[in-house]
Amino acid sequence: MNRLGGLLLYPLALATACADRIDHTAPTEDNPLGLAACEGTVWRNASPGRVLCPGADGCGCDLPAGCCYDSAESKGTCTAANACAGAHVICDGPEDCAAGLVCCVRDDIGASCLPVDDCDLTMDLLCRDDADCPDSITRDTCEPADIPAIASCR
Repeated sequence: MNRLGGLLLYPLALATACADRIDHTAPTEDNPLGLAACEGTVWRNASPGRVLCPGADGCGCDLPAGCCYDSAESKGTCTAANACAGAHVICDGPEDCAAGLVCCVRDDIGASCLPVDDCDLTMDLLCRDDADCPDSITRDTCEPADIPAIASCR
């Protein structure tokens, strides 16, 4: 499972063939529709001021609160960072970040806006199209994850 599979991974946890892994896109008792609740969400469509959050009402959370994703429950809630015990997501694409910052996934910490130089190659840089991918050598193409709701520069 890649880094995107771990966090939003979160909802967006990429399905794997490993039987010992949890499929965070699957329905659960607390989130009966799983990622299907977000049907119609397309990674190319920017959502300024709102982040994807399966399990939350309307499948998203308004900023500045963001989405607190509990991978054990496979469910997100709209919660401020200081009240979040899971991965906190305050961006799901560059439209949620100020000029000069990129949306970067930091393993199980969450997704936040960072200077491009701080989003190193061990992290996923979230994008909407190729123009959002600043590195013309190693991360020049915006490609969707296995699910249609999120993409990263690869």
